[in-house]
Amino acid sequence: MKPMLTQLWPQFTADAAFMDSYGSAIVERVVADRQNKIITVVYRTANPVPAETSGRLIASLEPQFPGFALKVQGLFAYTCLTSRAVLELAEELKDAGLPINGFLSGAQVDIAGEHITVRVQNGVLLLTQMEFAVKLEELIAARTGVRPQVALVCDTAISAEAVEEHILKKAPPARQFKAKSEGPAVKVQGLTWRTRLPSW
Repeated sequence: MKPMLTQLWPQFTADAAFMDSYGSAIVERVVADRQNKIITVVYRTANPVPAETSGRLIASLEPQFPGFALKVQGLFAYTCLTSRAVLELAEELKDAGLPINGFLSGAQVDIAGEHITVRVQNGVLLLTQMEFAVKLEELIAARTGVRPQVALVCDTAISAEAVEEHILKKAPPARQFKAKSEGPAVKVQGLTWRTRLPSW
């Protein structure tokens, strides 16, 4: 039987705000990426947890994993997906290296069953070229178990020169790989560890 988050870290039961989001959260798995020194906690809740609250969870748990950076991934039912949750998942794509900075500012999301429309103010050409809609579909499917159809709508065109300028400004630096390092030992009582994690 998978443990509840509050069973592993009971200190959160004293925080009403945390309990509102994580009171019934189940820890699906904890994955240690020793090469990149990253711990990922994957949990399941009834509703998507706001990014601000999950950020507080990271800040609270990170000291318990010295030598590792901490990430969290929330799983939930597709029927509970909200417009806010869609935009916050899009932010995760940006954090993962997709150069969408600025193009989602003021974006609006409409959800109609398994069809999602993302309305952006500009940059639809660049977002299409980087396969933003496809990647968002994949991420939503990974978190909810349902892959929707995502459509991009934009009323303002962006010039080819602006696209090139955006790419030059926002392109992440080339990643350099280092020799594999085992990293410090990590133990959490009551958990079975994995060393690999799905893409999202």
